[in-house]
Amino acid sequence: MDTITRQDAEQLLSPKPGPCISLYLPVRVAGPEGQQGPIRLKNLVRTAKERLIDRGMRPADARDFVEPLLRLGTEPSFWQQAGSGLAMFHSKQGTRSLHLPLALAEMAVVSERFFIKPLLPLLAGDGRFFVLGLNQKGVRLLEATRDRMREVEVPGMPGSLDEALGYGDERRRFHNSGRQWHGGPQPNVYRGKGSLVDVESGDVAKYFRLVDRAVRSYMNGNRAPLLLAALPEFVPIYRQVNGYRNLLDAAVTINPQWVDDAALHAQAWAAAAPAFAEEQKQAAGRYWQLAHSDRATSDIQEVVRAAVEGRVDVLFVNAKADVRGDLDEATGRPVLHAKLSEGRDDLVDVAAAETLRHGGTVYAGEAETVPGGAPMAAILRFAESPVAGTPAVKAAE
Repeated sequence: MDTITRQDAEQLLSPKPGPCISLYLPVRVAGPEGQQGPIRLKNLVRTAKERLIDRGMRPADARDFVEPLLRLGTEPSFWQQAGSGLAMFHSKQGTRSLHLPLALAEMAVVSERFFIKPLLPLLAGDGRFFVLGLNQKGVRLLEATRDRMREVEVPGMPGSLDEALGYGDERRRFHNSGRQWHGGPQPNVYRGKGSLVDVESGDVAKYFRLVDRAVRSYMNGNRAPLLLAALPEFVPIYRQVNGYRNLLDAAVTINPQWVDDAALHAQAWAAAAPAFAEEQKQAAGRYWQLAHSDRATSDIQEVVRAAVEGRVDVLFVNAKADVRGDLDEATGRPVLHAKLSEGRDDLVDVAAAETLRHGGTVYAGEAETVPGGAPMAAILRFAESPVAGTPAVKAAE
């Protein structure tokens, strides 16, 4: 299964010469439905080819353009990867596929940009977090949402405490036997319930520093919250050496080896959910404080234009809303139709993608999660200047 790294997000969100094909489909590896993946993909690629032709591409060129997607789908190993959903992205710059822990609806989108709205649970700021399972016998980093959790591979992550610090069987034998080390008892030694061997606090700190270094290198600019899952005696030690700025105050105080992943995920989400709810509540409160100023808006045209211009700091969207228009790429102004469900561009997707691309935060949910119940609402970094195209001075918070 894949994760969406910072580099993946930047690649998906960055402008690129069109056309861009985005394909989404559910994946079933086991059972009779496991044979449907290649068929579904072939049908989606056919749909994408037809839409390329509708956009003016010659049939032969459209056939050649989608060929890499078809070729990738013929590889048997491609369908054996874990994940509930498959996302595929193709443009003149290449092809990228992601097997993801999301139940994705089947769709094919051809546009001037990649369609990322189905990925908002992994890209937005309202439910994606990481769980760091710690004990002296090993470390796991797991990527989680409110619905799913899966382990990710972290380059440079140390193994057990003994392996990381170069301690062999002789040291473990002394600890387990309770004998003295270097002529006398060791101070600050942990012998708590669940400990597999006695552990000196200084050794634990050294070990956790190596863990922290690997975690920070992997996260590299990621702002997702990090939740600890460890025995109570280990939690304060890790907090002392931690350098990741979004480590949550809450923790799951168990030995993560004691429980299976389903139970760990349930406890992890119960611990992390209040932080997400509080963060979104504070953001909504900030929106209402600014609601009667030019720093907040729920007008669809203004929200989309501000997102394209990089002026949206926080965006609330109803991910189920079908709001469409024809975006003028030159001005960023959407042209709305008589019905909000008509038009070439999904404006919720455009607003979310542009907000994320410019470093803003997106909260994606249903209508009740958007202040005022509109399809989208935004807190702006600064208001538009009376002189078109010139930003005003950023207003004081």
